[in-house]
Amino acid sequence: MAKRSVMESWVNWKKNLAVIWLSQFLSIMGFSFAMPFAPYYIQYLGVTDPVRLKLWISVFAAATPLTLAVFSPVWGALADRYGRRLMLLRANFAGAVVVALMGVVRSVAVLVLLLAVLVLAAELAFAVLGAADVLDADEDVDLASVLAKPGLY
Repeated sequence: MAKRSVMESWVNWKKNLAVIWLSQFLSIMGFSFAMPFAPYYIQYLGVTDPVRLKLWISVFAAATPLTLAVFSPVWGALADRYGRRLMLLRANFAGAVVVALMGVVRSVAVLVLLLAVLVLAAELAFAVLGAADVLDADEDVDLASVLAKPGLY
């Protein structure tokens, strides 16, 4: 009976890791595909002056790392307190809602604000937290290589 439970737990962490990897791959693929079109979307929203366009593109590009730097410790503390799985589910759901809202904005300022909210609410680092939950201590060495692979494609 003990062997079966060990085998079941082995299969469960593999399945969980596969789901987390796929989730992160699709998120990264979606944003990597959409980001080159951001300048055109900003122009579509009414910014036609080349100087203002460059400014808004810079602000749009800077919103992600700045928001990550400020709020990563906050989400990490909440994940420690309430659980990583709950935070991972919250991040995926919030990400879907905010991305849908980004498609219907009427101004660039709201677009940048929603991008910051997206990073704030749906931080991709929660995939790392979720994967860390399903791996044993002796498999943590492979965690970085497994989760880095979606970004390589």
